[in-house]
Amino acid sequence: MTERPKLFNDDEDLSRFAPAAQIDPIPAQQVRAVADAGGFPSRAARQPREPYRYRTGRTEQFSVRIRPESFDAFYDIARRHGWKVGETVENALAALQRELGDATGR
Repeated sequence: MTERPKLFNDDEDLSRFAPAAQIDPIPAQQVRAVADAGGFPSRAARQPREPYRYRTGRTEQFSVRIRPESFDAFYDIARRHGWKVGETVENALAALQRELGDATGR
C-alpha cells in the first residue's frame, strides 16, 4: 500500500494561522442606539403560533381536468360554505348520490 502525499511539510511554520485575538462583544444597548440613530426599525420576535393542520383522514388524491368556469364555481361554493376542498368534493358526491338515488355511489 502506498503512502498518501502530504499537504504540508512537517517542518513548515503554521503559526501565522493562529486565531485572532478575542474581541469583546459590543453591548446590546450600544447596538440598539446605533440602529435607532440609523433609522433601522426594531422587529420584535413573533410569538410562535399553533400549526395550521387538519387531521381529516383524507389520504387519497383526486386530480382532474375541468373547464375554468367549473373550477371557479367549485371554489366559490367551497368559500361560501367555509369548506376545505376535500370536504367540498365529499359534499358534492353526497348530493350527486341523493340526486341519482344511488346510496352506494356505484
